[in-house]
Amino acid sequence: MNRNISEISKAGQKVMIVKDTSVVVPGLGLSALHEQGYTGKVVNVAVIDGPLRAEHEEFGDRLAHYETIGSVNEADLYHGTTVASVFVGSRCGVVPDSIITNKHGLNVIDAALLVRLAWQDR
Repeated sequence: MNRNISEISKAGQKVMIVKDTSVVVPGLGLSALHEQGYTGKVVNVAVIDGPLRAEHEEFGDRLAHYETIGSVNEADLYHGTTVASVFVGSRCGVVPDSIITNKHGLNVIDAALLVRLAWQDR
């Protein structure tokens, strides 16, 4: 196992802890794609999930729109932030140069309708 990563068990789930995030690199061959210029520049990405930590170091400087729809538990910033980090994170994201929009507080039906309407507007 990588010495930079340790695992703990919390609430019955394994949690990986990265000790030094400065050495985190993207997996799945993403570095090669990024080197070829596939970084998401001029791409707008919508993260329809939970609320994000708007000041997060991985994407906070590219968060163009942040909107709450309905009611949300603002204390629960983990899932949406994690999804956004993997998708658009500056160090290990799939599209690290993209612009991000976050809509949160939607139920599943509302989110599906929003995606369908956005697709129709293309």
